[in-house]
Amino acid sequence: TGTIVNAGQSQLLILPSAVATVAYDIADGQPKWTVYHGGMNASARPVMADTESVLITNGMGKLISVDPTAKGDVTQSHVHFERSKVVPRKSTPVIVNNLAFMVSDKGIASCIDTKTGTEHWAERLGGTFAASPIADGQKILALSESGKLHVFAASKKYQSLVELKFANGFHASPAAVGGKLILRSLTHLYCIKATE
Repeated sequence: TGTIVNAGQSQLLILPSAVATVAYDIADGQPKWTVYHGGMNASARPVMADTESVLITNGMGKLISVDPTAKGDVTQSHVHFERSKVVPRKSTPVIVNNLAFMVSDKGIASCIDTKTGTEHWAERLGGTFAASPIADGQKILALSESGKLHVFAASKKYQSLVELKFANGFHASPAAVGGKLILRSLTHLYCIKATE
């Protein structure tokens, strides 16, 4: 899945693929930069961490940070950092205040600094995960394939806030719209509204 970002004076469509990720200038459709990272059929979309970095996962457990304003082959010149520890193969990281939160396929949640790649914490939630987490600015919500909903603080220190169990597991990522939380399990569609 591609992502549209503003990078300097350009608007880019960043498209991950099996071996590389390519950024196309939306104004003329021409490739602006390419980063070769290896991997296979990345399902996670690239995410803009800040004006100087976009985070890309390669579908094989590797995450890299690239300068989105660069040009040409940026593999050696404009990669800020890369890491392979507890990086998801399927789901997309979520960014809050220069922190990236992600949950690996094997159920390890982690928090890293988006500028340096430094890990602040990693905690085993248990179970397996395919759905991408979402954030509201203060909390991260993640759904497991066994049907558990985990809510933890969007901070440099791990703090579990809520754990709920649903009847069936989740592969689809949650969605928030109009004050409601939409969850699609393997068998049910849930709409959860905050109480007043």
